[in-house]
Amino acid sequence: MSKYFALLIISLSILNSSCTILYGIKQRPFDDKSIAEFVKEFDADESLILKDSLYSIYYYAIDSCSDSTLVKNLFQPLQVHYLDANFQHLATHINCYASPGLTKLNWSAKGKLANFPPRSDVDAKSCTQGLEHLLSPYPLKNEEQYYVVIFWNLYMKKQSKHLIKTVEKYIQNKACKLVLVNNDIWYAETED
Repeated sequence: MSKYFALLIISLSILNSSCTILYGIKQRPFDDKSIAEFVKEFDADESLILKDSLYSIYYYAIDSCSDSTLVKNLFQPLQVHYLDANFQHLATHINCYASPGLTKLNWSAKGKLANFPPRSDVDAKSCTQGLEHLLSPYPLKNEEQYYVVIFWNLYMKKQSKHLIKTVEKYIQNKACKLVLVNNDIWYAETED
């Protein structure tokens, strides 16, 4: 019995480290410069970096939601929120609902991104006040019909890049404002 248990532990360790390598998950130090370098690749209208004060605002607004599963989902590393011009929730995609591929998460599995607004992974309507608080310091109100807010990080750099490129592809030619929110404060080590 202990032989099988040891084999199981070894197998799980190998599987865990191979997923880390294949999916590019790595604890990385982060700073404003490395984040700005990453964001340059994309056509974002706004790029925000969660710092202590913004993190606290978002954290407390989300944590006050009564649905514990939704709270857990809204603290996942990679997220996409589709909002209308009045910041009303249209759809949300969370990394744990993306289909796993060999080296990348498939965000458009089963055609959920085929239409706009896309089909949602979760109903986050009851917790959108966290996004409203988070975005309130920024002048986002404009003539755009939709906002697409992507939470990304350097911790999952490879997957973040793939997510942003996938979303850009599907919102092309739509009246959308793309907002990138770096949430490395949750996952990475800060540089002093």
